[in-house]
Amino acid sequence: MPKKESALLDKPSPITLDDLKDQFRHSDWSASTSPYNVARADAEHAKVYTLVREYFNEFWTKKLKDNGHKHPLRSYSDNYPIRLLEKSEGDYIAGTIMEIIEDDTALDNVFDIFFTAMAEPLSKGLEAYAESIGKSVDSLTNDEIYTVIDKIADKGLFTMMGLLQQTQNVPEIIGIAKENGAYEDFPWTTNFEKADFTASGIIQEPPLAKCCHWMKSSTRAIKHSMK
Repeated sequence: MPKKESALLDKPSPITLDDLKDQFRHSDWSASTSPYNVARADAEHAKVYTLVREYFNEFWTKKLKDNGHKHPLRSYSDNYPIRLLEKSEGDYIAGTIMEIIEDDTALDNVFDIFFTAMAEPLSKGLEAYAESIGKSVDSLTNDEIYTVIDKIADKGLFTMMGLLQQTQNVPEIIGIAKENGAYEDFPWTTNFEKADFTASGIIQEPPLAKCCHWMKSSTRAIKHSMK
């Protein structure tokens, strides 16, 4: 483990957002790739990888809205800065999680860390849930306990996703991408006349876009005439 990262984890006082940003400036992992190759995975592990990736996308997208991103990422091309970051982050994190899942020792360590760090909120969550259904904590079924754990884990993940995006200055990147938008940020299927990626929301349609619209309109007209 790098000396600076180790020093951050051993810090006696709570880790702040400024600490995380400083760590990221010295160890930018956004371009890192996981050695995990899902193409070589069996069907079961490939399914787990897909679920992990979808889970990441769900929480990433929810946090984007909190940070001022109004439109769904599917409205943008793969060249859009936020979508590029989402893909690289998602691939890296999903690959890393799969490496942990396939390593029994690493998986046990992660569970130990989670339940140790989340002991207090888990205890309060179980007590609150048990009280809400008129039970004691000891009488909760496994399914009921798993429900509480899932909710606490989701809440923690949502918080961590927010810290991740703030650490990487995603809100600032959203603002820069809007102020300095490019047609490459949108897929070819976009109606450029209605594209809104500038501060004013006003955009001049380029000749290339006009040609694309003309070609699509002409193609539709030809298909219609052939019916």
